[in-house]
Amino acid sequence: MSEKIETEAKIKITSEEYNSLSVDLSNKISKVLRESLLRDYTDVFKELSQTNIFYKNAENILLRMRIEQRTGMCGYQKPNIYLTHKTNPNENSVYKSVNEDEIEVAEGDLENLLKSIGFEEQVRYQKKRTNFIYNECAVSLDILPNDKRYIEIEGEEKNISEVIQRLGLQNKPIEKRSYLEILRGTKDGGRKKRS
Repeated sequence: MSEKIETEAKIKITSEEYNSLSVDLSNKISKVLRESLLRDYTDVFKELSQTNIFYKNAENILLRMRIEQRTGMCGYQKPNIYLTHKTNPNENSVYKSVNEDEIEVAEGDLENLLKSIGFEEQVRYQKKRTNFIYNECAVSLDILPNDKRYIEIEGEEKNISEVIQRLGLQNKPIEKRSYLEILRGTKDGGRKKRS
């Protein structure tokens, strides 16, 4: 497991902007998607469905289990499962910036393991995501369960700013909350700051 700093800009967009950005990004980017760059997949994936399950223990530590189901050029793909812990949001960053520990886990009984060590399921939601790589950033077009649409741009701050400009989104507000916080209508999704 390796810790990294995750920096991202999340921007709420309309259905029309979502459709326009999807076409625009597809035209700008050939067959390179986020997973092939960051997770070394060889297939080209058009769209994926993510089920996010959040667990919390007595110490208020929040973990996310993400199950990614892809549809690609070869049809159905075996799901990938990731366990993630995020801490220490950098409040001084222009964009959302947190420490992230993430590991890929094999299919199995992870839910029962988490419950057996004191983690209880808090919330579960599914979103649809389409991924692109653009200007050295992972760009994701997301549809949440409430049918709200967002674009999420992850990378270095300088590159994120350039992508926002190139896509004409510079006048839209940046959302620093997580999707969990957005769906719950809160500012703190339950993460505990690391001391």
